[in-house]
Amino acid sequence: FNNLPLHIVKELVGFSLFVFLGSLVDMLFWATDKVILGMLAGTSVVAVYNVGSQFVSMLINLSTAFSGVLVPKTTVMVARKASKDELTNLFIRVGRLQYIIIALAISGFILYGKSFIMLWAGEKYTNAYFVALLTMIPLVVPLIQNTGYSILLAQNKHKFRSIVYLIIAIVNVISTYIIVPYLGATGAALCSGVSYIIGQGVIMNFYYAKVIGLNILKFWSDIIRMSIVPVTMLIVGMSTKKYIATENWCALLVQICVYTLLYVLLMYKFAFNEYEKETIKKTVGK
Repeated sequence: FNNLPLHIVKELVGFSLFVFLGSLVDMLFWATDKVILGMLAGTSVVAVYNVGSQFVSMLINLSTAFSGVLVPKTTVMVARKASKDELTNLFIRVGRLQYIIIALAISGFILYGKSFIMLWAGEKYTNAYFVALLTMIPLVVPLIQNTGYSILLAQNKHKFRSIVYLIIAIVNVISTYIIVPYLGATGAALCSGVSYIIGQGVIMNFYYAKVIGLNILKFWSDIIRMSIVPVTMLIVGMSTKKYIATENWCALLVQICVYTLLYVLLMYKFAFNEYEKETIKKTVGK
């Protein structure tokens, strides 16, 4: 404490400041919608929004379960001067694994989420389905690109992301305040979704490509090819759903289980690469 290396202290403070800013803005981003809804629309609308946001929280936890454990690996790769191709391969490999889980969750929620909410919370919370969808779908982009944030941290280039977060949070607050009196909870969710598409989708992907050097086009070409199975299943499911009853828990759970099993089998057959197939085989083998 008597002879602190000031250059290291300055570097630590500068690094931690923007990590803290990013975390703070992220927390405020999700909290302000509820505050504004409470001010302008009443507690009943906040209750609907809360139900929808629970599904969003679960989706975020599904994604971060993968990326959270990779920060040390990413840091070591950057410290060892890993090439842009090596970082891109890690970015794509983890993103594909995250997308496999998230695509199942979202496509399944589109098909069965409304029935689930009506059985679980009651018909008066039906709008929670649309609140969840309007937020979950735009979140797909940042959730399958969490490894990009790990790379930014390892390279000490996360300042830009924190500033972008702050800007989209401010835009979200202003737009939500304007639109809530007209559209209520769905309006708040719509503003959050659009903010995420612009900030995390367009701006951050451009930053990953131009500044970090990740091959974003290759990443999205992989994701688009993988999307054929869930999109096809979703279309077939939407076409046949009206002929299948989901008015009780038993029927709903059976359909969810069948959908999940078909999804896994079709993805394994048509979308998984050799690394993913080997991962599945090792997991089942254990």
